[in-house]
Amino acid sequence: MRYHRIHVLGGPGSGKSFVAAKIAASYGMEAYDLDELFWDPAAPTYGARADPETRDQALAALVRQDAWVIEGAYYKWLTPSFERAELIMLLTPPVWLRDWRLLKRFALQLLGRSSSKKKETFASLFDLIQWNHAYEKNQLLPARALLSRLNKSPVECRTLAQVFAVLADGPTTRLLRDRP
Repeated sequence: MRYHRIHVLGGPGSGKSFVAAKIAASYGMEAYDLDELFWDPAAPTYGARADPETRDQALAALVRQDAWVIEGAYYKWLTPSFERAELIMLLTPPVWLRDWRLLKRFALQLLGRSSSKKKETFASLFDLIQWNHAYEKNQLLPARALLSRLNKSPVECRTLAQVFAVLADGPTTRLLRDRP
């Protein structure tokens, strides 16, 4: 593999955790979920933010490592990860598919068939779906602007097959899209 530090960026339900786990398992790397840094794991329900200083220190420790896969939907506090990443993958499935995945994940959690540590409620699911529908405008556009200022060009992927094609092709691959 040509990459040792990979940042996977995408909206809720875009497949970031799945993709990061597959990459990590395939290449013997550690995968890190930014939700574990952003949200307070000691809170009784999902949605309480972690202390920003603690979060930033944890991120700094992660990006100092030689090899990692970091995944998350965030951008504002991730400049150190973006700067150090050799590859930034941007997952761009359609919003309806992301919604479906969020609903499925929540249903599996309710049925006790989920390994997720998140303690989501109906209210937090509703908030997440609303956030998901505003993701492109409120998160993705500013994230693209930040990456541009950092001279980073994310590689866009809509499918897992495209993710692994990028990894196989190496640094020259820049943009992949599904064909009808």
